[in-house]
Amino acid sequence: MDFKEATDLLGRTITQADVARAAGVSHHSVRQARLARDHPAHRKPPASWPAAVARLARERSDDLIRLALTLEGAPVEAEPTLSPVPLPTPSPAPAPAPPPAEAVPSPSLTQRLLRRLMK
Repeated sequence: MDFKEATDLLGRTITQADVARAAGVSHHSVRQARLARDHPAHRKPPASWPAAVARLARERSDDLIRLALTLEGAPVEAEPTLSPVPLPTPSPAPAPAPPPAEAVPSPSLTQRLLRRLMK
């Protein structure tokens, strides 16, 4: 490996197109999800983005470890040198808080409204 190959690999950028392919969505979906939230064209990111970005990060880290080992003259294994770390499992969402007492109509008010509607 020569200097140019090594520095090209070191400086390789992961593009929005790479993220889109990994997430299984269009490049435009990724571009719009990266816009500022108050931008009119902003869209929600794809649901699969955490797993896709994690996979790209692991692949990139494997490439960089192989590069370092090659440059240091160490044997390079075909398998990644780092064991995959499982992603944390998201905790369940907390139960929604009950509405404030004043927002819940009393039974008598509900009954009066229904009687008016039935007339």
